[in-house]
Amino acid sequence: MLTTYQSSFFGEDNEEYSLLTLINCHNTQMSTSLTYGPLKNYFTTQKYIKLFLTDKRKIQDVYLSQITYRLIVDFEKLLHFDIPKDHQKQMENNTVMKHIQRLRKMATLAYKMEWIDKDPFIKFKPTYIKNEREFLREDELQDIIEKEFSIERLTLVKDLFIFSCYTGLSYIDVMQLNEDNIALGIASSR
Repeated sequence: MLTTYQSSFFGEDNEEYSLLTLINCHNTQMSTSLTYGPLKNYFTTQKYIKLFLTDKRKIQDVYLSQITYRLIVDFEKLLHFDIPKDHQKQMENNTVMKHIQRLRKMATLAYKMEWIDKDPFIKFKPTYIKNEREFLREDELQDIIEKEFSIERLTLVKDLFIFSCYTGLSYIDVMQLNEDNIALGIASSR
């Protein structure tokens, strides 16, 4: 026998679902299969959706059947033009598109589970900007090394980035580094 929550998630009842219910169901379900990083991104998208609903639409939630192309475009505008209070600058276009992509994934899930009759993203075309990656010059790396942050978290990120630059380790490798991975080299055994 399924619980009320489970029967809601699997679409075995007839009530109309809201966007925040869908997001909560998705995040709960995915918490067992996604790693911390991607799951954290979904929680960040959820935070922006709540901000959009409460600050721009002046509502607490919206039924899935009320998600329209206009709502999606308005959400995109909020992400493009919102000036964040918790980090340094506005989002770049591709960051905005990743939030839209996560919302789209959840809307597609709702459509597949027959919580909605049509995909509200059918007319929406994401626009990613192809960025060419450049290498840091030595003076640019030195500027980063000398940069002082008042936020401890940013100082840690800076230190990890600099460590990655000098070691060639990727971010995920640095984050998984532990004492067992450290060994004395030839130069240090003298």
